[in-house]
Amino acid sequence: MTVDGVSGAAHDAGRLGVEYDEQAEILEELRSEVEFAIHAALRKNSMKAHNVVSRVKARDSYLGKVARKGYKDPLKQMSDLVGARIVCLFLDDLPKIDRILREVFDVFDEDDKSAAISPELFRYQSVHYQARIRADHVGPHYDNIKQLDFEVQVRTILQDAWASVEHTLAYKGAQSIPNELKRDINALVGLFHVADKSFQHLRHEISRSEERAEQLVVEGASKNSRKANRPDRTAVSNDRSTLKAFLRQYYPARDASDAITYSELVEELAAVDIVTIDGLREILAENDQLGHDFEADFLSEVSIPLNSEGYYFTDVGFARTILNAAVPDFKISPSADDDDDDNEDNPVDY
Repeated sequence: MTVDGVSGAAHDAGRLGVEYDEQAEILEELRSEVEFAIHAALRKNSMKAHNVVSRVKARDSYLGKVARKGYKDPLKQMSDLVGARIVCLFLDDLPKIDRILREVFDVFDEDDKSAAISPELFRYQSVHYQARIRADHVGPHYDNIKQLDFEVQVRTILQDAWASVEHTLAYKGAQSIPNELKRDINALVGLFHVADKSFQHLRHEISRSEERAEQLVVEGASKNSRKANRPDRTAVSNDRSTLKAFLRQYYPARDASDAITYSELVEELAAVDIVTIDGLREILAENDQLGHDFEADFLSEVSIPLNSEGYYFTDVGFARTILNAAVPDFKISPSADDDDDDNEDNPVDY
């Protein structure tokens, strides 16, 4: 390259950098609005995502992509200056999130990366949406941002894991993979694919298990067992599904607990040999007043919000107060919530 060429390239880079800097504040406003809207929409639809992250493409990354792609007007041509990524837990979450995104944003293009992939290659499966803020969003807050394009990527947690591995391996497609590695990589890809399908199947089976458990409790199947803590063919054993079904019916006015809390209580009960629904029912019925007395004493000392029925403890919380008072060796296990601070997901730039 001539000296003039080097000088011209430097001048272009400087101009592009200035243009980026002038738009940086507006791009950050758009990023913030997009992430806020996604979180709000997921909450409204009771949709749990593993992770939601967003970013404005960094200045160096922006300039590097311009150099690679040869854009003439990059601020208009580059659709991923602002991007968000939704990582969901299960495959059947994908169509639900698709519906949510189309309700919240003006989606004008969709690129399903998995649709163009040969069946024998899992590769980088995710769905990319090109979108804008909806035109019916009016007011000063939206005036500067609703004409700007942004990208939303949606993938399962295993697709996200594979994308991270693939990025590290730096193979963009099948042709670039050495022949001696293709078999191993395809086998690894297959494991991810089967795991994604298996997680989905497990979710369906758990849902069916909870439906069966509710029916067992409704029908009073456990009444056929006369000896509460000696399981026989007709006794209903404690597991997460049966315990949840029982407590929701036994304490309908109390707030439900989350899934992991029911699971924790099952393990706590097993540790003191309470292994059937009948066994638990008998203890709770005989010692119900202990729980009410404890709750009343607790609420007399603190000012704390109650649920719509006037209760504070959840179904599991109330059962635990009774078990603490009535079963000498009963111990509450450390909650999974205690580990949340150790498991925070760090936002990943992309």
